[in-house]
Amino acid sequence: MVRYAIGIDIGRTNLRAVMMDSRGKVIESIKEPTNVSGDYDSVVKQSASVAKRISDN
Repeated sequence: MVRYAIGIDIGRTNLRAVMMDSRGKVIESIKEPTNVSGDYDSVVKQSASVAKRISDN
């Protein structure tokens, strides 16, 4: 059984996410501008949305 991991880097300008298998092979990656509204909840929602999108691929 192959296991997967998702990593998310929330930067000041970009949010980057990667999904890798247990061997470290990158399966999917996403980069998009970070929601800079300054609202904690919006960044959490953006991170959750990116995690869902990357896992759906």
